[in-house]
Formats: sequence, C-alpha cells, structure tokens
Amino acid sequence: MKAQSIIAVAALAIDSVAGHYIFQQFGTGSTKYALWKYVRRNANPSWLQNGPVTDLNSNDLRCNLGGGISNGTETLEIKAGSDFTFYLDTAVYHAGPTSIYMSKAPGKAADYDGSGPWFKIQDWGEFLSLSLSREQ
Repeated sequence: MKAQSIIAVAALAIDSVAGHYIFQQFGTGSTKYALWKYVRRNANPSWLQNGPVTDLNSNDLRCNLGGGISNGTETLEIKAGSDFTFYLDTAVYHAGPTSIYMSKAPGKAADYDGSGPWFKIQDWGEFLSLSLSREQ
C-alpha cells in the first residue's frame, strides 16, 4: 500500500509539471544575434509561442508546432567544441530537471525535420528518483 501511495503522489506531481520556454535567440562568443536569427521559429501564433505540445505521439515534440519546416531559417557554421548560448524569452521560474538534446542534420539543416537520431548534450537539476521496496 505504501508503494502505491508513493506512485500516486509521483504521478500527480508529474502531471502538474508544465515548464516550457521559448529559445528564441542564439549567441556565440560575445555575439548575441537578433531574435530568431539562426533559430527555427515554431508556427504558433505570437501570443502562444510557448504553447505546449499535448499530443505525445506528435512529431511536433521535436521542435514544436511547425518546427519541422525551415521557413527560411539561416544557419551559422561554428567550430566543433565552441561554446554557444540559447537565450530564453523569460527566466526559468521553476526548479527541476533540464535535459538538452541535439540531432545532426544529414544534409542541409533547412531540409531537416528532426526525424533522425537525437543525443543528449547536457543534463542538470534534480531528477525524481523513486526507490520502491516491499514492506516487511
């Protein structure tokens, strides 16, 4: 019974999480580029740019609504291992885990819809870890 209670509480906590942000600006070194320069903009209306994707079977989970289409986004060549920064529309206002993934375009980035393999480049924050054992 105790294990079921822990699982129920964890499920409620997970269901209430709704953190999403707009990564709308890019920078390399000391250069901070204009909004949406080198960043693929999603197709949500401006008042809903950080609207969540609610269908877990949707390809929009990759890059948000319409993110699989380039829409003329420019690319920038940077040296492997160089530092780069994505700037958000607002400060992160909740504690919790964050993971960042990338996917290499097999050809031109403008032609890529994000359907290839993804790899994790960064993890930080606290991740929920449950250890369940049988009661004696």
